[in-house]
Amino acid sequence: MSKLNIDELNSAMTCSGLNQAKLAEQLSVSREIVSQWLKGLKFPRPDKLLMLGIQLGLSYDRLVVEDESLNAPVIAFRKKGNRITKPEHVKRAKDMGLLLEKLVPFIPCNKISKFERPATLKRPVVNYNYMNELCAYIRHDMGVKDNDGIEFEQIINKINKLNAILIPVLWGEKKHHENALHIYLPESMTAWIYINLDTNLHDFKFWMAHELGHVYSPELREDEAEEFADLFAQVLLFPPRLAEEAYDEFKQIKSSSGRIEKAIHLAKKHIISPYTVVTATNAFARNKELLEIEFGANYYAAITRFNKQYKPVYVSLFKTSMPSAKDYLMMSEKIFKTPFFSALGEYIKINSSDAFIQNILQMPIMDTKALIREL
Repeated sequence: MSKLNIDELNSAMTCSGLNQAKLAEQLSVSREIVSQWLKGLKFPRPDKLLMLGIQLGLSYDRLVVEDESLNAPVIAFRKKGNRITKPEHVKRAKDMGLLLEKLVPFIPCNKISKFERPATLKRPVVNYNYMNELCAYIRHDMGVKDNDGIEFEQIINKINKLNAILIPVLWGEKKHHENALHIYLPESMTAWIYINLDTNLHDFKFWMAHELGHVYSPELREDEAEEFADLFAQVLLFPPRLAEEAYDEFKQIKSSSGRIEKAIHLAKKHIISPYTVVTATNAFARNKELLEIEFGANYYAAITRFNKQYKPVYVSLFKTSMPSAKDYLMMSEKIFKTPFFSALGEYIKINSSDAFIQNILQMPIMDTKALIREL
């Protein structure tokens, strides 16, 4: 949570010869507002924060500090490729988490219990044998056999069963640096998952499984959390029995192009990415101390060509590249079974604010207004 650096503020005011009354006059605000800022009771609006920094000669880093309290939102990004997570990405996500906390009272009690914490793993570890046993247990609970693929609906149902809140969004391919954003709120012990529908169908299943891994392990942080969720998704979607069969088949194929073709065949069969097939197979190989399968220099280009054959998830869902707000809400509740938008609708009946919805969903103002009309 962002707050003003009061010590820096007082020091800068002294050096500038400004008292509260003079500073208030310079910023065109009341003296009472300045007093509340300096007591930490209120935080300036963006325009006033900018003016405050200019007036006192303080950079943003000196003017504002992040309060990393025990109840601060815990953030996990599913990034696009090798894009870098910057401080502004983290700040934006944490601010979204603080807004999500306001929606908790509006989520139906059958979706988030007031008294019980959702089931989580006792001691999650990034270990292949542990993950094999865990995912076998979860697949059995889902009613999925060893050689069967997992359906999208089964992952969605499991996420909902664990009381995590899915938030389907249309963030576009380039607007954000992440394809999914997981926010865990320690105060309410709730998990909120933003999933970008503007992504490839086969990658989408991996990201959903990845997010399920985060839901099961809320106490893990940063790199360990990401490694756990990645391995969880690999083993859940392409378990050791399938990986062993794939390994044996890959070993019999002499050319890298033939191996790539086989990986693509398996990807189509299980509706997962060729990358998931390859990484899961080689994870199995490492655990068995076998040589990893090589796929040659053309591997990544082949995956890119494979992905380009398929339309983004939202086109498959809405049958159009420009879904209406009504269709967006209806499909979100029908497919993802999320209580998010109904809770949002109840919230804005009491606290009507375009800015709240715009910031919590990171959407343009025109789309925000259309969504409000439907809610």
